[in-house]
Amino acid sequence: VRSPSAGGGGTPVTPSRVHSEPCKVPEELPANAQAVLRHTAACYQAVRATLNTLVLNATFDEDTNPMSRDGPPNRLMQKLLRELEAIPVVMYLVQLPFTRGVEIKWMTSGDPRFAQLIQIITLLYRLMKQAVKNDETNAVELHKHVNIIRAHQGKGLSATVTLKEIYMGKRKLLAKIQPDLIRLFVHLLQEERDPRYVDFLMSVCTCGIEPMPAIQKMICTELFEQNPELLPIIQLDHRSGAPPRLSILIPGSKNEDGSDLWMDAADFNDSHQVNGRDLASHILTADVTQLSTAQKMFRFFTRVSNLAGKVSLGRNQAALGFLLRNQNLCFSYEDLVAILKEESIPTLTRARFTSLMIRLYVDRDPQSS
Repeated sequence: VRSPSAGGGGTPVTPSRVHSEPCKVPEELPANAQAVLRHTAACYQAVRATLNTLVLNATFDEDTNPMSRDGPPNRLMQKLLRELEAIPVVMYLVQLPFTRGVEIKWMTSGDPRFAQLIQIITLLYRLMKQAVKNDETNAVELHKHVNIIRAHQGKGLSATVTLKEIYMGKRKLLAKIQPDLIRLFVHLLQEERDPRYVDFLMSVCTCGIEPMPAIQKMICTELFEQNPELLPIIQLDHRSGAPPRLSILIPGSKNEDGSDLWMDAADFNDSHQVNGRDLASHILTADVTQLSTAQKMFRFFTRVSNLAGKVSLGRNQAALGFLLRNQNLCFSYEDLVAILKEESIPTLTRARFTSLMIRLYVDRDPQSS
């Protein structure tokens, strides 16, 4: 197969999603879209088995699930994928259905007619994620198709983790990021408070342990300054005689009666092991589609806390100024000390706030290095 040339350079009941109307798919699909689905069904088993094998062999790990396996990359496999020109072929296949009558917006409809197609495209993106992991040469090649990957964000195709892997730790590609990419993810957060979008922003504002000041500034401007309503609201209750209670609200989350859904961080302080991890750690590493609404919101809160520490790395004055002025984030020195001392709050949460204490009050101007 040869591809054409690369194109495009309480009880939580209401999730934090603000789509006005679900996508409607015609009861009778156009003839060309029906043909795509017929061909997909005819080849599905063989293609799925092949992609599963490729994805599993792309990393070293004991996990046998291709969608969660994420061990060290197989350098030989990455080299073979590059030399056999698999990257342009895969990206040609990823966009092919949408040039043959299937509309990309249908992927979020939940229509079972597209389940097989979605699974194939998701596995293709998973293969590309592993192909570029810690491999700048492959990442540069895949970056040629970045406009296609950007167009598939928020469509349930696993494109976000692939885009994240292209940039993460690769300074040459990080330097190519422009504000429009950050605005894309802010827009996605406006549609849904998905922690994976925050994961992407976290991954691009630093390169290893070094800050990327230009990208930090973009995130501060586009998210913190222009869209602060997307951030969690954090409150610390210091009632006399009772331990401090850390409450969290993700704007848009509601109880059954329509009231705001506040979470107590202590509810996630469960040492019972889930897949070898405590509850909070499990929530951060599990497949996000398998989490409850409350667990997704806790993960979103934790990721935003991580992002706050990342954007202030390197004594970034714009980030420091916003984080210290925003009273909804509960980042005052006294509040941080109280959170760090309170054992009812999950250890993982306190670890994140320890990093914030260092960024906001220790490693900052006017101190000198």
